[in-house]
Amino acid sequence: MDRLDAVPEDVAAGKKFLGAGSDETQEGTMPVQGSPSIVLPANGSVTLPAGKYTGGKVSQQIATMGEQSIGPGAKQVTINCAGKYMTGNIIIRPTKNLIISNIKKNQYVGGVGPGIWEGYVNDDPLTPYLYGTFYGNQGITSMRYTTYRQGTGNVSLSKDHIAASAGSGETIAYVFGLPIRLDGVKSLTVEMSGTGKTAKVLVCRGRATGYIEMVTQSGSSLKYEYNPALGDILLDGTIGRSSAGGDVWNQQKTFGLSGLTGNAYLYIGASSPAFSFDLYFAKFNT
Repeated sequence: MDRLDAVPEDVAAGKKFLGAGSDETQEGTMPVQGSPSIVLPANGSVTLPAGKYTGGKVSQQIATMGEQSIGPGAKQVTINCAGKYMTGNIIIRPTKNLIISNIKKNQYVGGVGPGIWEGYVNDDPLTPYLYGTFYGNQGITSMRYTTYRQGTGNVSLSKDHIAASAGSGETIAYVFGLPIRLDGVKSLTVEMSGTGKTAKVLVCRGRATGYIEMVTQSGSSLKYEYNPALGDILLDGTIGRSSAGGDVWNQQKTFGLSGLTGNAYLYIGASSPAFSFDLYFAKFNT
């Protein structure tokens, strides 16, 4: 009996035994834990209580997530990967146009900068052109002003204006490609400069191509007619100076357009050869 060293804590509860501390039969007190099954969360752990086990299982169930690709934008982007095992990488796509020439001067975007862009933002559909900036998908198409002179001048886009020039035997005009909705419009304001006498500002229902003015000759007389494709001419205005000679002029002028509805096209041009003119802005006012 001296070799029996078990105590109640060493024997499963409810089991009888002979052991240390008594010559009589004793009953064990060790808790019987059975065969537990435990599922651990990600990075989880478990502490097993003391006792007798007949088996058991410890497992882990973790949701997985594959490769994710996101691009930066104006709003926060959340990838719901909390508590998940990633089987791929999270890729942040580059922004191709995130360069300093596209960023406002002295500003930073996503750590890129300082920006160097300076200019005007034109978000007004009634302002087809504003100091170097077209509204939306607005644009221009150039043509001859008159058929009397066969040559067509040049139009180019500068930093803050549309530049048009015509050499000897040439004329030049252009039309804005998208029509302007005239409902509620009261006037049109343009700012221009030029080297010749006057430039023409036309607002017409139709969109013409090729030329603005057709000239036919009968003997020694000339007959001037507008291109029929212009349709109704709602504004036939001029801007410039009263005499052919003089310094370069720069003017801002407003033309009335009250009471009109529907769509119309804006034309800028000049019938004079050897003449250059620049448009800085054109705005339809309500």
